[in-house]
Amino acid sequence: MFTRKIATATRTSLTAAVVGLAALGLVGTANAVSPAAVSTVSASVVVGDPVGAAAYWQRQHGDDCAEMAVADVVGEVTGRTPSEAEIVGVAQRTPSTVYPGPIYTGDAVGGPADAYITTGGTASEDIPVLLAHYDIAAVTDYAESATTGIDELVADLVTGQKVIVGVNAETIWNERGDHTTADHAVVVTGIDLIAGVVYLNDSGIDTGRAEMISLDVFLASWSTSNYEMITTL
Repeated sequence: MFTRKIATATRTSLTAAVVGLAALGLVGTANAVSPAAVSTVSASVVVGDPVGAAAYWQRQHGDDCAEMAVADVVGEVTGRTPSEAEIVGVAQRTPSTVYPGPIYTGDAVGGPADAYITTGGTASEDIPVLLAHYDIAAVTDYAESATTGIDELVADLVTGQKVIVGVNAETIWNERGDHTTADHAVVVTGIDLIAGVVYLNDSGIDTGRAEMISLDVFLASWSTSNYEMITTL
């Protein structure tokens, strides 16, 4: 589970503009502007590296999607993916910045990975704390709208940042249930603006490695977290 809280800071180090985009069905030329350089990427290609990122996907076996998203990003950045047992152990030993007690309160019983149980999710503010354990700096940001959110995602992927977002799982998986709450964390690994496709590493389902979903569905799901993103620096 992914528990969303209100951000206390807004990232200002990277600005991006996607030209000619509608709020849904975004098509245009993506221009990523960073303090160091300007990169232009054709919207007819996939921005990001979903194929490369797929190697670091793992299936979650408990209520630990945030931890598994962190493990995925650690793998993408360092080349070594922590196991589920390792990342859960780190979260269980690390104090939360939001709640009394550890970041993650799930317990492993009997040893195997599929034996994890939990009494609660992970606060989004604690995701950068977990990444910092692996010497990866990250910041939490909220986009003002769907269009600016896609702007920022494209800019981050162009410049090599890794991005974890809060989404509504029921919307992404087309399941019944509450479609109004951000309850899941996934890694955005690629965007194809022309095709209207977003690529995710989604630990919550068996087919979550380089999962492809429509841009419309992604935006509807992402909007439940007010377009929250945790981005590496």
